[in-house]
Amino acid sequence: AAKIDVEGAEFLVLKGFHHLLQLPSLKMIVVEITPSFLARFNSTEVQIYDLMLQYGFKAITQAVSWQFDQIFVR
Repeated sequence: AAKIDVEGAEFLVLKGFHHLLQLPSLKMIVVEITPSFLARFNSTEVQIYDLMLQYGFKAITQAVSWQFDQIFVR
């Protein structure tokens, strides 16, 4: 498991982690999502969800808040 909390650069970090996201041993990743912080890096929640889906992860939590931890599993 891993957690990513980089004040809005989460999508960029996840894109850079492509080699780690491919590892079958990575079963869970937690991404802190703050839409207003993502916007600073021209990123969106949808981009994160789409990218994680491409690597076989699905979101198992739903939160409606200005900031939340999204859990992805496969």
